[in-house]
Amino acid sequence: MPEVPDASIPSTSPVALGEAPSSPVRKRLLLELAVVAAVGIAPALAGALLASQRQHPVLGTPVDSLGLIVQSVEVIAVVLFVMAHAPDRWSAFGIVRLRSSDWAWGFALLAAGFGGDQMIEHVFWHLGWWPARHAELAHGLSGAGWVLLVLAVVGTSFAEELVMRGYLIPRLESLRFSSLSAVLISSALFGAYHIYQGYVAALAVTVTGLLAGALFVHTRRLWPVVIGHLLLDLVAFALRIH
Repeated sequence: MPEVPDASIPSTSPVALGEAPSSPVRKRLLLELAVVAAVGIAPALAGALLASQRQHPVLGTPVDSLGLIVQSVEVIAVVLFVMAHAPDRWSAFGIVRLRSSDWAWGFALLAAGFGGDQMIEHVFWHLGWWPARHAELAHGLSGAGWVLLVLAVVGTSFAEELVMRGYLIPRLESLRFSSLSAVLISSALFGAYHIYQGYVAALAVTVTGLLAGALFVHTRRLWPVVIGHLLLDLVAFALRIH
């Protein structure tokens, strides 16, 4: 696999869009997808379902933060390994050099995602469908606890975007899914990751996933969605503190 390029021109899979991959290539792509699903998707979904069974989920405890950091490192390592041995170039997964416009797009995603989240909450609140249970931030964190929490937020933001947008969308496109279908599938999985926060929150996250997926398809760059995701998570934690 070549080095990360300077150019911003998107690079697609060696299998041209709209062209069916040969049988050996398709088998390789499906095996690759199964590995990423087993490491980067299934554990997160299982964890979200287990957390949803708690009466009052608590976020940010040192043990939970450390676990998220370890899990994120594992996911990132495996997905990058898969990408490195794929027939695609790094740019096919949106991994290109960071540039200033990525920050602008990231802040745009923050504004759109936060606005959409507030609108959905407002609508469901007035309909009386707001769920009784919410995920809460752990109280009395020490300095080390806050450091672990921030590292966990950074790690999960990158890991989730690497899987959901950077890997899954291009790979589904390589398997002849349309870009729209790929964005819908990745967004539904992304929302399911957050089911422990309640159905309304999961719906809001799904909408954010749609925005992030559309942004990725438009720019073919991973950094804008990583930055936007990280900013949204930091804002969410800041609001829970206050």
